[in-house]
Amino acid sequence: MNFKMKKMSKNSAIIFFFVTSLLLFTGCASKTMSVKEPDKGPVEPSASKLITDISTTEDSDSSIVWIKGNRLLTYTSVKQPFPAGVLLYFPETALDNIETAYQPTSDVVSSINATELTEKGHTSRIEILLKNDIPYEVTREDMGLKISFKKTAAIQAPVAQEVAKEEKPVQPEQGELIAKASVNKNPENENPEPQVKNDRPAWVDRIDFSSEDDGKSTIIIGTTAPIQYSIKKINDKKLLLNINNSKLPGYRQRPLITTRFQSAVDRITPFETPSMKDTSLVAIELRESVPYYVEQTDNLILIHFEASSIPPKPFDDAKLPPWKKVMKQMVAETEEAVKPVKEKMPGVPTGKFTGEKIALNFFETDIKNVFRILMDVSGKNFVIDKDVSGQVTLTLDKPVPWDQVLDLIIKMNQLGMIYEGDIVRILTLKTLKAEERAEKASKAEKIKLQAEEQSLEPLVTEYIPISYADASADVLPHIVLTARGKITVDQRNNQIIITDVAEQIEKAKEIVKQIDQVTPQVIIEARIVEATKSYTRDLGTEWAITAGPIDINGDDLTLDLSATNPPASTLGQIGVQFTRITDTAWSLVDLRLMASESDGLLKIISAPKILTLDNTAASIKQGLAYPYSKLDADGNTTVEFKDIALELQVTPHITPDNRVSMKITVKNNEIGAVIAGEVSFTTKEANTELLVDDGDTVIIGGIRKTRKSEGESGLPGLKNIPLLGWLFKSQSKVDDMEELLIFITPQIVKLEQHAMGF
Repeated sequence: MNFKMKKMSKNSAIIFFFVTSLLLFTGCASKTMSVKEPDKGPVEPSASKLITDISTTEDSDSSIVWIKGNRLLTYTSVKQPFPAGVLLYFPETALDNIETAYQPTSDVVSSINATELTEKGHTSRIEILLKNDIPYEVTREDMGLKISFKKTAAIQAPVAQEVAKEEKPVQPEQGELIAKASVNKNPENENPEPQVKNDRPAWVDRIDFSSEDDGKSTIIIGTTAPIQYSIKKINDKKLLLNINNSKLPGYRQRPLITTRFQSAVDRITPFETPSMKDTSLVAIELRESVPYYVEQTDNLILIHFEASSIPPKPFDDAKLPPWKKVMKQMVAETEEAVKPVKEKMPGVPTGKFTGEKIALNFFETDIKNVFRILMDVSGKNFVIDKDVSGQVTLTLDKPVPWDQVLDLIIKMNQLGMIYEGDIVRILTLKTLKAEERAEKASKAEKIKLQAEEQSLEPLVTEYIPISYADASADVLPHIVLTARGKITVDQRNNQIIITDVAEQIEKAKEIVKQIDQVTPQVIIEARIVEATKSYTRDLGTEWAITAGPIDINGDDLTLDLSATNPPASTLGQIGVQFTRITDTAWSLVDLRLMASESDGLLKIISAPKILTLDNTAASIKQGLAYPYSKLDADGNTTVEFKDIALELQVTPHITPDNRVSMKITVKNNEIGAVIAGEVSFTTKEANTELLVDDGDTVIIGGIRKTRKSEGESGLPGLKNIPLLGWLFKSQSKVDDMEELLIFITPQIVKLEQHAMGF
């Protein structure tokens, strides 16, 4: 039954929001993205791929979801356990003018929701929620996809995974070796040659993770054609799947994080490396070492893992790194892991033993059969010389690493080994030493022949100009000549004159190319910010009372009372004066309130800047030489000068990762106040060494000084009388703040390297 998605109702929107919130807390194997509901208007013209229709059909066996597109759709599918469903991501694909939610009438599918993820470009996401957790199959139909769900799987009980069959012990016949080995189930798997061979590489078109019952899980890798694969155990917690003759699309080279699932798998990282052409790699990181096995069906590789005893991480504790950082780290680790290693020693490489643990019991067993057992366990290729012989007797009931067993057997039988990549060559110490002597003799003979050939070659003279380095100090010490060669330096033109065979001159030119590089430059800008804030307030009074004459026992007396309590500095005053207005003895009252208040803010910004070469000291200075008097040893007055200047001194060094290391001295000294008749000088200076990113601004120092004071003066006793005491006292308040900050900003300036003149 074909259908067009209906518009989302209010109830459906609430259900969709609830389901989305649950997914965020339970975790998803895909990278977290910001979800944006698609507009119902026209699609942006930059999105060339469109999902044009979503429909469903039902029959007696299956429930099918159809997704159509205007071009061939690329996708990634992820099966989620709760709520049960399938998530499909379509990179670089937008939704056409279609409805985004639907609840079909189906025994299997409960709802379908479509959204656009617009964090980086256009990515469409289709969520198919199921009524039961059942398997699904995705196949291509024209330009779209067909997602099939079997109805029989929906009503049947989940089928238990097939358990690997135990190998029945075989009783050894007379003369055969007796060996027991406890190893991980299929520690290394390599599939047989596929029935279909492809000249052109296949594409990896599916990478899924399925969380199953009881903590078990399965990784599903799909390819466009049958391929060969191999899986290698890097260590106890990391597997590496090699998919031969295949290519991995760029949009699939992103890690699937599964740390919050009830599973042994923590992370699945698909990637490619430059050193392994036409090979897709999938790194699988585990919480702990668990049994696993691999099966291949047509174009699918299934890796089944047993449950882990370690629970999943909570959301806040996962600390997931950015996916780009994960990819870069994974590629670097894999390049190091697969790099061929060539060592010659009478044993395995030194260091900690990391091989698969095994238990062995041998009694007078032929040593070549023992090496065959170790070859099967390790997955490496053993090459045994014909003169290697002997018998091995050992009992290891407690499992130990296989490489430790190999080391023990090598030492017990006085053998040697050449270890190169996945090939282990076993030989006698006599053969090993003979080959080493022959190799040394061969090298010595080759050197002798080269010297003889060079003695017969004609000499050539070359003039090699040096553009940026010093020919004598920087280049000359690194040039190596033959016995017939000679070299001189033309100081005026800064060039090297060399006479030698042609081969040696070419080597000299290569050395010059590496040394004679453009020296980068650095602009260093300093900002010195000085801020001063001051606040002062003074309060005081001045008053006088005059009266008289006053008749006291026939005598006329005159009364005159006054008090003066002025502030330290008077900037403003208010006065009130009363004179006699009635026939009384009082004649004059004079009252004055004196106050001063000042508030100041001063900010000074100095910004010296200088450009210099890498590893070259530079300075810039501005100011004056201030004269001041000074007594000499004889008591005579002499005049000396002191620099009062803004000064920046710096020596920068550019690190290989484009950071700037600097030794810096910043000075901004000034003339201070006159103290005891002598001029003082203020000191503002910073001296430090630091490392800064290119273009970043840092504060290398700061000083903040605050001064607060309050004072009160007046007549003893009277100044403490409530209210009236103000007539007999004065108050002062001072609040000053000084602040100094020094900022430094380095910026690397690189000039273009021109072609060499030779």
